Order: sequence, then C-alpha cells, then structure tokens
Amino acid sequence: MTAVRRQKDIANTAKAAGDDVLRREAQYNIERYQAAYDRITDKAMLTPDKSRMRVSGFRSVSIRPAGDSGVPVGAKNAVRNTGKMVHYDRNASYSIRLEGYSDEVNAGLSRAIKNVALKGSDTGCEHMYLVNLVTGELDFYETNNQFASVGYGFRKYIKTHGKRQYAFVHNHNTDGSFSEADMQTLLTVAEIPIMIAARNDGIIYVAERAAGPLKTGLFDSLYPNEIETLNNRLRNGTITMSQRAREREEMLVQNLLRDYTKGGKLIEYGK
Repeated sequence: MTAVRRQKDIANTAKAAGDDVLRREAQYNIERYQAAYDRITDKAMLTPDKSRMRVSGFRSVSIRPAGDSGVPVGAKNAVRNTGKMVHYDRNASYSIRLEGYSDEVNAGLSRAIKNVALKGSDTGCEHMYLVNLVTGELDFYETNNQFASVGYGFRKYIKTHGKRQYAFVHNHNTDGSFSEADMQTLLTVAEIPIMIAARNDGIIYVAERAAGPLKTGLFDSLYPNEIETLNNRLRNGTITMSQRAREREEMLVQNLLRDYTKGGKLIEYGK
C-alpha cells in the first residue's frame, strides 16, 4: 500500500510539472502494485481494502501515449498481434462461459484466467494452469519465468494422472492471440481439448479441438502449397527470412484454427 501511495505522489508531482512520460510510468507502477495486491487478496480469499492507497488530488491516466490505437475496447474490435504490452485491467471481467460445461468448470476456467492475468501483469512472465474439465479444479500450475513461453512440466503431470481432460489456460503479456506453440499443445496432446490465451488486459481467446489429436505436429506438412509459396518468395527476395517466419506462423495458426477447431476460428471474450 505504501508503494502505491508513493507512486501516486510521484504522479501528482509529474502532473504538476507537465511531465507526461513520468506520469504514465508512475501509473504503470500503480497498476502493477495494485494487481499484485489483488492477486494476494484473491488467493487469501480476502475482501480488498484500498482506502489506505488513496492520495488527495490523484487522478489515473492512460499508460499509453495519446493517439495510441492499441488500447483494446472489447474482444470484437480489440487491436491484436501488434506486439504491444498489455496490463491488468481491474474493470475487466476475466470470465467466460463455454457451452457444454458445468457452472463449476466455467467458474474454474474464469478463476484461472484472472489468476494468470494477475500473475503475468505482476511479473512480466507467462503462467499457466490445467483446469479439470469435469470438476473445474485448477489441478496444475506452472511458470518458467519467461516472457513469451510457458509449459514444460505439465506433460509429465498429465502422464502420471490418468486420462483426464483439461483446459490449458495461460496469459499473454502482449496483445497477441494464438501462437504455433499454443496450437501444438491443443492439437497434439490428447488430454487438452481446450486452449485459452488470456491477455493480461482482459481480452480472452479460446479454441476447442474439433476431434481427436492430430497424428503429426509437423504442421508444415499439412499445408505444402502455402509453404512452397513462402519459400519461393524468400528465394526471389520478395520477403526476408524474418518476414517468412512471421508469415509462416500466422498462416499455420489461421489454417489450423479453420481446419481443426470447433467453429473454425477463435472464440473471443471481451472486457
């Protein structure tokens, strides 16, 4: 609480001095500390009391520069895949409701989504849970303390806990939706028919596998014509190696969603 008050004092001083950069930096720190407080109180099942965080004259400010169009205002029109950082939003719901699953399961999914977003915004790393699709319990948690990847030990956990079905719930620290690694887990691990990527800011992306797992994780082999087109463009100098890598992943993710998930696209939940 003291850290929040100190940052609010800094923000007030920056506002008086006309220093918008310092003011936004202080606002970012305020949101980060408040997210950590929310995470602790949520874990302890306590009611947050933020009265001691109040500072006279303080008014919050957007942490993004004026004119920045990367501020998402809802799932359907959220800007995504630009690589911009996103942070915990106390006004977002962080909840979903998937058809065909019980209230307990949907409550567990929503709890996991909020938890990973809080942890991600607080630490700048990715975090994940395996949510049991029968009980709704958060059966397994993991972080690798990395900014853009998570999930190694969960495979060993699955092998030692029978034929249970799980949703893989993890956070994204940027405005990205799904990665090739996300699709690898969803489409090749039999026990994980649901993949959820929760942006720290409350935009949530969900995909549910349409059938059983694929027999191959070598996704390039599923789309040889598209891969050959990319290779030709690389050879003739139309695109660089880094552009090819980016376009390849985007193509694979979109095609895999279209061909192997229910509805053929991401399910999106907003704030």
